This record gives sequence, C-alpha cells and structure tokens, in this order.
Amino acid sequence: MTRFNFVKLVVDDLDGMHAFYAAAAGFVEQARFENADMEEILLRQEGSDFLFCLLRPRDGKPVGAAAAIGTIGFVTDDLGASTDRAIAAGATRTQPVIDLPGTKVALLADPEGNEIELVQFT
Repeated sequence: MTRFNFVKLVVDDLDGMHAFYAAAAGFVEQARFENADMEEILLRQEGSDFLFCLLRPRDGKPVGAAAAIGTIGFVTDDLGASTDRAIAAGATRTQPVIDLPGTKVALLADPEGNEIELVQFT
C-alpha cells in the first residue's frame, strides 16, 4: 500500500521558517538531517503522522516563492484565532476572508512568501 505522508518546502531561512511554522501551526521537530548539499528538518503536529519537511539547499541559490510547492493548506476549527496566530508569527494576509457556502477561507503568505490557506468548514 502506498500512502501520502509528507510535503517538502524549499526555504531560504531554515531556522526562521521552522520557528514560524512552530508558532503558527504547532509543528514540532521530529528529525534533522544534513549533508554537503542540504539541511532538512522534519516537522509533525501532535496526533498526526503527516510530516511537513523544510529543506534548505547549501548551494547558496535563493529559492523563496519561486520554488514553492503550491498552497500549504490547513483546516481549523477557529479561522480567526488561527489567522491571528499565523500573523503574530510573521505571516501576512494576502486578501480578505473568503466566504463560501459552508466554508470560510483565509489566504496568507508565510515569511518567505509561500501561500498558506486556512479553511474553516462551517
């Protein structure tokens, strides 16, 4: 059986982005790997088997939003509190909350410009 388990996000500031996702969404470091080419931190939220991996190449090339995997999505029970926590940790709001039938969506950017989508099903 093959099952989805992780996403890797290429970042410029490994420790800064680790601190952001820990503060904004409660991710805790599970492991850290380094070699001549890269540094990587594997993060996990309490009660989840899913891994969110932050990868920083050592070649010095800037990565930022151009290397983003796409939207990083989170489901929340309290859109306002989750949005406030992410902004306090360093995110920026990219547009007003979107109200859809049965759903509210907040679009943010993390400190390196990667899009974060917070979704609350109402």
